[in-house]
Amino acid sequence: QLEIRSIAYPIIFPPRRCAGFTPEGCHPLRFFVYTADIFYHSGRVISPSLYWADTHIHSSLKGQEMKTLAIIGAQWGDEGKGKITDMLAKKSDLVVRFQGGNNAGHTIWVNGTKIVLHLVPSGILHPHCLSLVGHGVVLEPEAFMKEIAEVRKHIPVTGKNLMVSENTAVITSWHKLIDGAREKQGAVKIGTTGKGIGPAYEDKIARRGLRVRDLLDRDGLFKRLQQTADEKIFLLEKKYGVEAPTVEHEAARLFELGQQLKEFVGDGYTTLQN
Repeated sequence: QLEIRSIAYPIIFPPRRCAGFTPEGCHPLRFFVYTADIFYHSGRVISPSLYWADTHIHSSLKGQEMKTLAIIGAQWGDEGKGKITDMLAKKSDLVVRFQGGNNAGHTIWVNGTKIVLHLVPSGILHPHCLSLVGHGVVLEPEAFMKEIAEVRKHIPVTGKNLMVSENTAVITSWHKLIDGAREKQGAVKIGTTGKGIGPAYEDKIARRGLRVRDLLDRDGLFKRLQQTADEKIFLLEKKYGVEAPTVEHEAARLFELGQQLKEFVGDGYTTLQN
């Protein structure tokens, strides 16, 4: 077992399902045991998000200056990150989604209403909090706008409480088609959702991908797409036998989505710095 103790974080990580003991010198209200999907405290099963957010964080950090708090899942998903974020957002000014794509999902119940978030940070549920989609995310703009439309059925969403960093990478139709074709026709199946996330990250790391800011400039967008179009269209049509959208079609589609996104686009770097 790995044991971590400090004034701020007296935490015990025992083997799965091992619980029912309190380490010597650790106050019961600041002691928790984490397994893959539930928390134990003094031999009793409790709510992970409620205990972590209200008991541990806010009590153990009382009186200490903590400007930034990262919530990182270490159990391959479904750990309750969204619920914990929602709890901590009550006392936060800014909630940032800093990586990933729209294959993830946070389900939160608000006053008996189920709200499912994929790209929008769960800080959006708190009117005082700014939710930022950071530049480490790969954004599928069409899916993002559909998600905003769904969230707006329950709460207001404007450029004042939601921002997308102008440097956020963009998932194109080509990325999604390549992702799906590889999974369907490749020798090794990796279980991808086919949403273009992997190929979009490939272009991001290779410094040839689109950024959100590119969607706001029609001529610049067309030129950026032209730079990688030949390779992607050749790969889709010649290797995988999949019909690919033309540069003209993809540029027109993405520019239209850019106009819808415009009210949310901002300088994520400066916002975080300030």
